[in-house]
Amino acid sequence: MREWILILSTCIATCLVFEETRENRKRGPMRYDSKLPLFLQTIGSTSYLGIFGLSYFRYEAYDFCICCARMGNSVFSGRDPKGTKMDPEIQIMAPEGIDEGVLRQIRGWAEEVLERGGASVGRPPLRITVWKTLEKFEASYREEKRALGVGTGEETEFLAIHDAWRGYPRIQVCQERLEGISTPVIQGAVHHELSHALHHGTPEFYTFRFSNDLQEAGRAYGFDLSLLQQCVYFLSVAVKDREAVGWLARIGLGFSQIALLEYLISDTEEERRVWKAVCGRPTLRKIALAAFLKTLLPIEALISMGMEEARTLRARWGEAYEWLSETDQEALFGLTRYKIDCEKKTFQERLEDLVLQWITHY
Repeated sequence: MREWILILSTCIATCLVFEETRENRKRGPMRYDSKLPLFLQTIGSTSYLGIFGLSYFRYEAYDFCICCARMGNSVFSGRDPKGTKMDPEIQIMAPEGIDEGVLRQIRGWAEEVLERGGASVGRPPLRITVWKTLEKFEASYREEKRALGVGTGEETEFLAIHDAWRGYPRIQVCQERLEGISTPVIQGAVHHELSHALHHGTPEFYTFRFSNDLQEAGRAYGFDLSLLQQCVYFLSVAVKDREAVGWLARIGLGFSQIALLEYLISDTEEERRVWKAVCGRPTLRKIALAAFLKTLLPIEALISMGMEEARTLRARWGEAYEWLSETDQEALFGLTRYKIDCEKKTFQERLEDLVLQWITHY
């Protein structure tokens, strides 16, 4: 799970640096904690205000809001960069020239999702870009993020990624990134991002609001605004993944998510290293545990759909994270049993409910 732990470790390192800055402010220059793993020390100088590239807005009497992009007048207009209205169909783009067989396979996996989804979801315009080399993929991604004012983590480390920066859902895949990955896992990654694109393809899911009640609860349990922001971010990812995987299971594509989740929990050594560095710090401990929910919540979603394979997968999850204490594992399993009213509440309301439950009860 190298791609996810890179984001987590950046978050933790930043929080640690600012925590130490507060402690050492009157004692001279900041020093890194020599007990931290080297990779945490070396990225620890990341600017707090730049973490995940989020833009910040203060509403004095109301709330606090984080946006993953600067939204201009037409950024979310539902049109392509040239202003042309897009048809609600799959558009496959290959800037570097990709073998037709690869493109047909990716289109086929995308069509599996759209055909089975039927009328249960809307059909927004969907663009899939397939890159051949990491060099071109990463260069293009960085440039677009710079141009649009987006500054999230290094998402290019993932098997496939999605965004809605231009107002319509897009997915990007890199052939070089997928070398050595089994076909079922790649299929699962494409299915997964298609589900996100269909259900989380609007700005609502990338703009996090911090109500006064949430901020007050955070302060009462040791979460200043910077730490609360990180906790909300990781829980938002876990919630969206649960929703994406649960929907795929309902339309008969849960098998591909089993393959993907098995891959994601196959190596947790980096998570263990991060955990060792932060487990003695109560608030950072909760943030790290929230990040580990990224795989556990989807597994629980599959179990709730009656997939027997998912029960075996949950046992494997326990083995993969055996370095967590029984108390910590039970806290995570406890949160998966927390019922969220998905019918009557917006995503923002569901997310805030979950964050409040996590920081006040576990």
